[in-house]
Amino acid sequence: MNPSFHYFIAKSSAAIYKLCIGKGNAKERLIESELEIRSALRATVPDELTPLKNKIKKNLLYSGQGASGADKGSIARSLLGKRNSTASKFIADILRLHHEVEAYIKYSDGN
Repeated sequence: MNPSFHYFIAKSSAAIYKLCIGKGNAKERLIESELEIRSALRATVPDELTPLKNKIKKNLLYSGQGASGADKGSIARSLLGKRNSTASKFIADILRLHHEVEAYIKYSDGN
């Protein structure tokens, strides 16, 4: 078991807490939780969950600016023009990744 999976759980828990209790709509709560989200996304997750983590990164940390098309940006910039319902789906992806990593830790401990 990779101890950094536990680090991901700790960091994503902090992000989810802020996303749940924060003021404002989904977009505003994502922007307010940027530091916690970035910390969680820097942590290692099981290989089979890397595509979901990469999807979250692409949705939240891509500014769409620049010639290379791969510039990293702020969550606020990534959410420009997005609907609040889309931001809610991004939050659901963060929660899903958190639950999937928790399940991986729980069920792989006995192996």
